[in-house]
Amino acid sequence: MQHNHFTPRRVLATGAGLVIGAGLAATAATAPAYAAPATVTLEYDCAEATITVTSSKNLSNIVYQVDGTPTRLDDLTGTTYVVDLETLEGLETTWVKSGNNHSGDGPGYGERFDFDYDATCDPDADGDGYPVSEDCNDDDAAINPGVPDIPNNGIDENCDGSDLVVATGPVRVTLIWDNADDLDLFVTEPGGETVSYHDTTVPTGGYLDRDDNVGACGSDPEPGGVENIVWDPAPSGTYTVDLSNFHDCAPGTPASYTIEVYIGGVLTHTESGTTDTNGAFGDNVVDSFTFERG
Repeated sequence: MQHNHFTPRRVLATGAGLVIGAGLAATAATAPAYAAPATVTLEYDCAEATITVTSSKNLSNIVYQVDGTPTRLDDLTGTTYVVDLETLEGLETTWVKSGNNHSGDGPGYGERFDFDYDATCDPDADGDGYPVSEDCNDDDAAINPGVPDIPNNGIDENCDGSDLVVATGPVRVTLIWDNADDLDLFVTEPGGETVSYHDTTVPTGGYLDRDDNVGACGSDPEPGGVENIVWDPAPSGTYTVDLSNFHDCAPGTPASYTIEVYIGGVLTHTESGTTDTNGAFGDNVVDSFTFERG
């Protein structure tokens, strides 16, 4: 007798498997909505002292615990709720239940989500990049540890504990800049005598009082730099101011500077700009002014 051998057709078996798989997927897709888990996120805002709770399903209740004392918020509606506190300090845990009767997810009060809060709330109210723990005035973005201190104005801009004090006289020229570059100031009086790092005093009464960032390139802990030149007594006539970037510590990133001119202790005008050029003396005259002795 002749026997016919049957060889299984793997492709059909695989096809059947695919059909079954597709059927299961379709069944899962049409399952009751409460079978799909909710997702819940919390966003903490230190400056506003709020917790924003966002859920993929309607919220049921929220419990938050501060210094061991829980507070429960019931009968919530919608998928977003903002918990408004006086401060986030002392916040320990927040429990959220999502998927209540109003969401059409079936009976019960939904799923519970636990969020432990272990951060320290350290807001930056003025947005200057320094939190209140590091900023001596978090209401003023011009005051923080990353800015140079403007001399003799009674304000501690760089939060080092005191205002920078420099010498003053009938004529004072102050250079202030914002990075680690070594900028140099040259001031020439009417008779042609120039005060700078090269000649720190001249016979006509001029002298270099302060010279920051000498070859520092970041090794100076103070942000930015200040250079100050004073004449006391001061000859009458026209003075010129020259500026040089002696040591450019960050090529391609110009230093922003301000030059202030004081006559008789009064600020008469300022000159501001940027520089990353290591020019020689006389190449970058940025200002001139006239002083008349009374």
